[in-house]
Amino acid sequence: MSNFIATEKAILKIEADALRIKIENNPMPLAESEAACLAVAALLSHAIGDVENMTDAEKESFRKEWSALAGKGEKATDTRTLEGYERTLSLDLVHCPHRYVVASDCLESPAGFHPDTRVFVQPTIMINTSFDVRMNENKHLIPNSNVTLYFTDLEAK
Repeated sequence: MSNFIATEKAILKIEADALRIKIENNPMPLAESEAACLAVAALLSHAIGDVENMTDAEKESFRKEWSALAGKGEKATDTRTLEGYERTLSLDLVHCPHRYVVASDCLESPAGFHPDTRVFVQPTIMINTSFDVRMNENKHLIPNSNVTLYFTDLEAK
């Protein structure tokens, strides 16, 4: 494991520990928090696209429901985030400092890392290079393989 990955995992471990303490100190039952998350999702799916057509009474009802649910889903959200962090900490990760990646799998940015950090779950096969290895002047720069390889330009917009 590179020093960069070791440092980033140590930082993520500190964040996970802090989140664990926050969850333990939240008195709301997890089932109630999960129900609030579902209620918020249902409320939003009903309101999206309909806001312009809502009467003032419907808008006021929406605001009241929203206020009643505000913050109640925090424990469930924090719990899901912690589960993602714990999974990330158990995975082999790789930092890709160069622009181009050829890998046996599509790159997966793990929980706790934004893709811009260029930290990904380690695929079985991976080449990270600053040289564009796609076909160039009818020459294959990557030899034929019985494994499907995926090309990623990390600087593509």
